[in-house]
Amino acid sequence: MTNQQENKKECLYKFHDFILVQCPSCQLCARITSVSHINGLHQCECSNCGYDDSASHKMEISFEFKEGFDPFFNLPLYLKTSCPNHLLWAYNLEHLQYIESYVKVGHPRHIPEPDLFHVYVPSWVTSSEDQKEALAKIEQLKFSVFHSEK
Repeated sequence: MTNQQENKKECLYKFHDFILVQCPSCQLCARITSVSHINGLHQCECSNCGYDDSASHKMEISFEFKEGFDPFFNLPLYLKTSCPNHLLWAYNLEHLQYIESYVKVGHPRHIPEPDLFHVYVPSWVTSSEDQKEALAKIEQLKFSVFHSEK
């Protein structure tokens, strides 16, 4: 990771325009996209079964962070897996790659608690004993995205 990447402040909100979730109908990979930033309209679609739902959600300062779920429809994230005593999750592949870059570098600095204003990078993935397992789980999650169709 370059110094520029290291110093770049990211936030979870950056990843809200495209979120991969578990379809409530067929349990395969569906996507939530931002349709309109002005009225907070988001759409959840599944190309596997045809599921389609839209909802308007106003993001407020009192944003409730729920680990492993999307903030609009409260659906389980598709990019989510268990590591011993931990949950590893990401909103989309870009977010997963961001986490992966942190793990590969073994970034030692304190990672703040996740909220609307910080990128979710679990602090446990930077410990040397968990790095190898976290990287293996990240690879499994990436593979699952491209092999999720019936």
